[in-house]
Amino acid sequence: MRRGFSLLEVLFSVAFLIMVGLGIIALNVSSLRLVVDSETKTVAYALNDETIAHLRLMIERLDLEGLGGFRDTTSICTPDTGGCYLSCPEQLDASCSLQETPAPIQLGRSRLTFIRHVKVSEIQPSGSGKFLVQTATSWGTGISRSIQANYFLEKL
Repeated sequence: MRRGFSLLEVLFSVAFLIMVGLGIIALNVSSLRLVVDSETKTVAYALNDETIAHLRLMIERLDLEGLGGFRDTTSICTPDTGGCYLSCPEQLDASCSLQETPAPIQLGRSRLTFIRHVKVSEIQPSGSGKFLVQTATSWGTGISRSIQANYFLEKL
């Protein structure tokens, strides 16, 4: 009587263990990707909220009319011009500015760069001090690589 396993049984058990190992690795990779994607979107939402907070401070701080007023400052941000980009050198403060060229920012040790895009439209009638602000924060290119939001701002 022979003792031990046949070659076929050994090959089957090795193949089964390899498939189980690859399945566990695939689950780990997909869960890691979900975590990274959700972290990236959380950062993008925070940057989008930061953009609208800056515009909210601008509309409160500046006059509507005149040189350096809100309308003058956001004149490059209309949908007709294609919008503008928020650029902040270090943090969200008075040194932030709206400019016509993209101003990518990189946070932490991540290799991703985020771009904050802004469009400002005055709601009719003109002079009412009511504005529709469309903000978008994007990272990279392709589908599901940006978030967008619409806000209503009013000069009180």
